[in-house]
Amino acid sequence: MLRNRLIFLVLFLLFKSAGLYSQNNLISKDRAIDIALSNGLPVGLSEYEAEMQGDTIWIVKSLLCDDGDGQNYETVLINALNGKVITDTYVGYLTMHMTCGEQVERTVINANNINIDSLPVINSSENRKLTSLNEKESNPIFSDNDKLIAFQYGFRKIGVTSIYGDQFQQICEECMYPQWLDNDWIVYFKDFEHIYKKNINTGVEIKITDNPYRYDHYQLSPDKKWIIYASSEMWPTQDSLGNPILRMSINGQGQNLCLISVDGKIKKYFDKEWKYYYKPTWTPNGDSIYFYISAKKQIVTDISKDIINFEESDLLENLSLWEYEKINKGSFPYSQNCRVLDVNAETLSPIQFLIKERGRYRDLTFSNNKKYLVYSKTDKKRGDCSLWIMKIE
Repeated sequence: MLRNRLIFLVLFLLFKSAGLYSQNNLISKDRAIDIALSNGLPVGLSEYEAEMQGDTIWIVKSLLCDDGDGQNYETVLINALNGKVITDTYVGYLTMHMTCGEQVERTVINANNINIDSLPVINSSENRKLTSLNEKESNPIFSDNDKLIAFQYGFRKIGVTSIYGDQFQQICEECMYPQWLDNDWIVYFKDFEHIYKKNINTGVEIKITDNPYRYDHYQLSPDKKWIIYASSEMWPTQDSLGNPILRMSINGQGQNLCLISVDGKIKKYFDKEWKYYYKPTWTPNGDSIYFYISAKKQIVTDISKDIINFEESDLLENLSLWEYEKINKGSFPYSQNCRVLDVNAETLSPIQFLIKERGRYRDLTFSNNKKYLVYSKTDKKRGDCSLWIMKIE
């Protein structure tokens, strides 16, 4: 019996030592990353990830970007025993992002019969960092004369800089969503309850709204006479006997659309339903308004009445209102597979690369004269975005 136990112990130690020998001879994580890079793994957002699967395979992945509809990784599989690339197995990574309260529509471009990589690259004389704040710069918007850019940064702050990156000034704190009324006045949402306008030269600030509401999704009309916004203000808080009415809002239900004149004197309301109205977007000439109800586009063609009617629209098939809002002179910048394309607004077909290098690009915006592209960018997986500007030849 003792002899059998000794034999079993010896065999156990031999198997264990063989396993340890095998484990000790596996290539390291750093070596696996080097092999993956030398075999075509693209440079990502500064960091690489590698995890061991089944004790014999390194899965090396590079995060190229994290667009609004998911995260985009490229991966290479390495045999941990011999360091060879495994080509007959595919591993993909995609993490979907949900926007609370909204059903986000994604523009579908017509690229089935086009070799994207063969598209020409736009000629640009410069592509540089516009700001040095590194404070989550976002929502850039050009002034009417394309000389200045207003943007949001930090913790609810709004700033203005020139297209050359100088003349920076902070406009206000506790403010969001800057929009230009003209070349001197900026409109913004302040303190979560009012819309203000401010003269960037004199510092004069004027409150446009009288009553405190959220004023979500607000947009200036092209002629700068109206502001459209989402609010629950048209729903009564008391019944006819003066008793309070408690309404529970789920994902924005009850936020209907309203119009207010820029001087704050006139208000109009959209025909109300207990649904979520969002992303109101003016047509370029200002004669109509698109918006969503439950991810379905609606359109308004007449704002002359006090109660505004609307109907479902199929005029912008495959084009989301996020892209429609950016249309300038027939095309718009569009992020596709971590690169930036110039897309024809009518055919939804890609025209050329604005930026071919893969990375994280957000808030893509053309200047009014289409000579500049401004965007938000970070080179790290977890890094604050900064504004960049490209001059287009």
